[in-house]
Amino acid sequence: MVVRAEGMSGRAVDRQTFVPIDVSGKASSCTYRVGKALGNRQILRGALVPNGSGCAFLKEQGAVLVGIDSLNIDDTSNGTRSVHTNLLGAGIPIVEHLCNLHQLPVARFTFTAAPVKVKGMGTFPVRAFARLGAE
Repeated sequence: MVVRAEGMSGRAVDRQTFVPIDVSGKASSCTYRVGKALGNRQILRGALVPNGSGCAFLKEQGAVLVGIDSLNIDDTSNGTRSVHTNLLGAGIPIVEHLCNLHQLPVARFTFTAAPVKVKGMGTFPVRAFARLGAE
């Protein structure tokens, strides 16, 4: 699923943004203000991020992965990593720095994030891609 939260005021994406979407058993990739401008550092720093209620909703509804087309899924202005802590603590992987989410439909695609074979690392690159027309 692609959650389109573009055009919101403020930076926090709360539960209400996700309520209309069935995320149970699905990878939920969120596209925010970044869109085509992934290389623009100013936009990356001002990107929207899930707040506590948005994160809790994703966990409660059974999302199996959460992706974002931004620098970080947490608000980097306050130094906390609450979204990382909550989602990873619930066994929900996070994929950051995604691009071209604006080109995907809201649904009917299969998302793959193929990691390299490594041990002892908390962060590493993946080959992320979508296959259209499948679910």
